[in-house]
Amino acid sequence: MGSKFGILGTLDNLKGAKMAQPPFVIITLDSYSTLDDNTISLSPHLATNREVDESIDSLINQLESLRKKAKAKLTKRCL
Repeated sequence: MGSKFGILGTLDNLKGAKMAQPPFVIITLDSYSTLDDNTISLSPHLATNREVDESIDSLINQLESLRKKAKAKLTKRCL
């Protein structure tokens, strides 16, 4: 399964240009489903404790990976 999350940074498309503001990142939701009432769903139907654990663990792993990417984007400004 691919990541449900993404990251955008103010430094992404700058090639030697100067910024008027300090760099920042934005965490985005790139993949989701909606329920009949338009509520955003981050998982399929989960019917067992194991499915709940696996789904939550997957989301946590995706967010941890995103944390590293976000920090790396912010660190780029110091180079």
